[in-house]
Amino acid sequence: DTIDSDAVNGVTAPVTITTTSDNTVDAGLYRPAALGDKVWSDTNRNGVQDSGEAGVSGVTVQLVAANGTTVLNTATTDANGNYNFTNLAPGTYSIKVPTVPNSFSGFTSANQGGNTATDSNILGGGQSAPVTLASGETNNTVDAGLLPQSTPQVLLGDRVWSDTNGNGLQDNGEAGIVGATVNLLDSTSKVIATTTTGTNGAYNFQVSAGTYTVQFVSPNGYGFTTANAGNDRSIDSNADPLTGLTAPVAITNANNLTVDAGLYPRPSCLEGFTIGYWRNNGIRQNQWQVYATTDNYETVFGVGIPSATKTSADTNCDGRVTLLEALNVGGNSNSQNLLRQSTAALLNSAHSRVNYYYSRGEVITATRNAFLTTGTSDDNTLATAFDFYNNKEGNILA
Repeated sequence: DTIDSDAVNGVTAPVTITTTSDNTVDAGLYRPAALGDKVWSDTNRNGVQDSGEAGVSGVTVQLVAANGTTVLNTATTDANGNYNFTNLAPGTYSIKVPTVPNSFSGFTSANQGGNTATDSNILGGGQSAPVTLASGETNNTVDAGLLPQSTPQVLLGDRVWSDTNGNGLQDNGEAGIVGATVNLLDSTSKVIATTTTGTNGAYNFQVSAGTYTVQFVSPNGYGFTTANAGNDRSIDSNADPLTGLTAPVAITNANNLTVDAGLYPRPSCLEGFTIGYWRNNGIRQNQWQVYATTDNYETVFGVGIPSATKTSADTNCDGRVTLLEALNVGGNSNSQNLLRQSTAALLNSAHSRVNYYYSRGEVITATRNAFLTTGTSDDNTLATAFDFYNNKEGNILA
């Protein structure tokens, strides 16, 4: 009784005094202590609170007595995942998170990274190791890292192959290309993964639900074949002939193994025939392949011709420009020049016995893009490139 504290809430029990002094009425004082910190989502699962990892609100946190079982108080994390127990007497406590919230699978690894302020302290049973508080001490380092439930992974990919006949389709006997680089881009066009094709040109990425774009990189000596040919999406090529990029691909909860790229070997000995050849000898010698003289230019290329150029080319005055009319258009404007040269380039690229530099898909895509940016120098730049390869000549009758 001589060394204890007799005050309860600042008041002692009644003391009876007779003729003897009583010097045992004492009062012990302490400064309140505090214990707390944060519950957070450990999205990268490394056991450390990294920049950008958010706190988890609405989580129940319990203050447990030194015996490890008695719950002394309960708190709920705020909007930032923070919690705090205050006005604590000095002593030993532990923190417990009794229930893992929905969308989380459990607790991250404890005591990682060597910094007690940013690690997780929750051990087995959702409870921390004992923490001893001195008088007036505030310990805001007792944290709980939660692991988000794993998002199901599915496969996105398929194949890169050599389109030897240039038809944009994976035909029997056309081999895969090994060692081609393939990039995976997220919805912001950021590259998030890279791989190379393996046996038979196969590749794939493991992805979660979301929207992605695949970028194929053509090896030296190869160009991309025509995209989206035919009606069977499992055997066509999905790569834009100019950029190697696919259209955005939406992934839900199923594999998508139909994203392919067809490549063709660029010829080492180039050939190409002029505008004059295709509108004269090419017709007389019946050398037009795939396309006819009466085919609609705008339909073939999938783009509108600038109105002034269309009017000058439409000699039949029927509101459409045929491929032959495109070859015959007069004038020296950029768009008139492109109209002529792109038609010759198309016929060169489509012919089975012409070793033309560009594939049919490249000719169509490049022309479409140039006309869509009409008014710039793109028309003339592309027309000049086509003109160069349209003058390689060769022996089309061989």
